[in-house]
Amino acid sequence: MTTLSQGLFQGCSNLNLLYIPDNYTDMSNYAFDGCDALETLRLSANTATMGEYSFQGTPLEYIKVPSKVEVLSRGVLKNCKNLASLSLPANLKSLEAEALTGCTALRNISVEALTPPTIKDRSVLRGINTDLCLISIPTQSYRDYALAPYWGQFVQMRNDIAVETVGNGEIAFESVVEEEEEDVVYEAPVRADVRRVAAFGIRRAPQLASKEDAMTYANNGSSIYAPQDAKLLLHFSPAEGKELISATLDGEDIMPFIVNGIYTATADKKNAKLVVEFSGQSVLAGDVNSDGNINVTDVGMVIDHILEHTPSGFVEAAADLNNDGDVNVTDVGLIIEIILSDGTSSKQNKKINAVDMLDPQ
Repeated sequence: MTTLSQGLFQGCSNLNLLYIPDNYTDMSNYAFDGCDALETLRLSANTATMGEYSFQGTPLEYIKVPSKVEVLSRGVLKNCKNLASLSLPANLKSLEAEALTGCTALRNISVEALTPPTIKDRSVLRGINTDLCLISIPTQSYRDYALAPYWGQFVQMRNDIAVETVGNGEIAFESVVEEEEEDVVYEAPVRADVRRVAAFGIRRAPQLASKEDAMTYANNGSSIYAPQDAKLLLHFSPAEGKELISATLDGEDIMPFIVNGIYTATADKKNAKLVVEFSGQSVLAGDVNSDGNINVTDVGMVIDHILEHTPSGFVEAAADLNNDGDVNVTDVGLIIEIILSDGTSSKQNKKINAVDMLDPQ
């Protein structure tokens, strides 16, 4: 089997954990509609389609849309009232009507797409509190998202934290939401056989969907946009066998305040910058695009950064050659010196090519 048929598990009220292996590529309409106990999910990495209303009304708290999905189908997550975190892939092109209608608990969204996916109409976001929801988008795409229909309400009138990472590790984020008092609801006693089944599900869940899966990640070169003075938790997750080496927020060392890999930040100003280094990858001074070479491409990227058009994949730690905390024309000159000193071709020709890149025309 490679496809989940239409309505295959629709209304399965006791189904609480789902793992779809990589041979599955398509999910038809209403596949899990009304599975009101479904709390744990891991989708196939090869999933290309998520059918209309396929997870409608489920209590899922986190969804990571697979990278091959280009369309978030009509009503796919409608009335998922527990959904708190949503990760959308770089290939996503559009969100269809009612895709996120009624996701009233949604507080964290990560979008990798450089071009804002098209939002079909206002029903897509109906019920989402965009004043409280944090969103991470590529830094260079801010203007496009701010002007795009419906996306602008997430990023305008907000403060931001630009994320830069070096090495093997990731940064996740989540909003700090004050607990609201809940009404006490009487629950009938649970039969012993049902308790055993529930316990079995709890034991197996971590094997299929770990804590790391239930995170919203900010990619290198992206920015997290949050309401002014909003609090957010930053989770620093080194790759296996690696460690967190350093972390600064606007040039200030925050390492002493990171507890169990978590730092509480406040979005209190525009253009804040978070720079984090994990072990596992050395930074080659001058190689600002991390391709293993230092050439005129790196010079061009530094110039773009100075002109406030920071390109994707730009590693600021590699661009600050004199370690003064600022990337400027001095660093451009130092990179050109590195290029001219490698002796692989005529210094005169290299000097001309490098200087030509500095010409604003």
